[in-house]
Amino acid sequence: MYGLIHAAIQQMVVERFGQDAWLQVMTNSNTSPDAFMSTRSYDDSVTYGLVGAVAQLAEISTEECLEQFGQFWLAEFAPQSYDMLLSAAGSTLFEFLNNLNALHDRISTTFVGYGPPSFKLESLSETSAIVHYRSGRSGLVPFVLGLIKGMQDRFNVQIEVLEVKTESSDNGDQAAIHINVTPL
Repeated sequence: MYGLIHAAIQQMVVERFGQDAWLQVMTNSNTSPDAFMSTRSYDDSVTYGLVGAVAQLAEISTEECLEQFGQFWLAEFAPQSYDMLLSAAGSTLFEFLNNLNALHDRISTTFVGYGPPSFKLESLSETSAIVHYRSGRSGLVPFVLGLIKGMQDRFNVQIEVLEVKTESSDNGDQAAIHINVTPL
């Protein structure tokens, strides 16, 4: 994953727990300070090491940590640098979800060797849909759940995850995430 992800994890930890906690996460994960160059790609083990150390610090599961990070990423971190792109992706939740592949295509020019996940929205009604997610990486479905939940404030809706079906293989993960949306 890219150093930008590591910088976002750092920001989340410092905001929630302080700088000393971040230094402890770096120590516990054996992460080098040079793992934060935004557009440089790092082995996924660096990212998973950071997430594991944050989960340990927060006394939560790795899955819960990934979900909280997904919420932080979309609600707080990404808008700092990518708000125009996020806004261009859609003015409603379903429009945004339907345009995630195009959003990833736009940012792919910034990151060398970028292999984004793919998304497909299956609309069931005006308030219900299934988000189909596919990635060459494993273990990130909780992060995607966090991203989806992080969209609540952006679109002024309540999002309820009704069901998550996940399949893992040597080629990565895929998931079908059934959501129900209530306008606020």
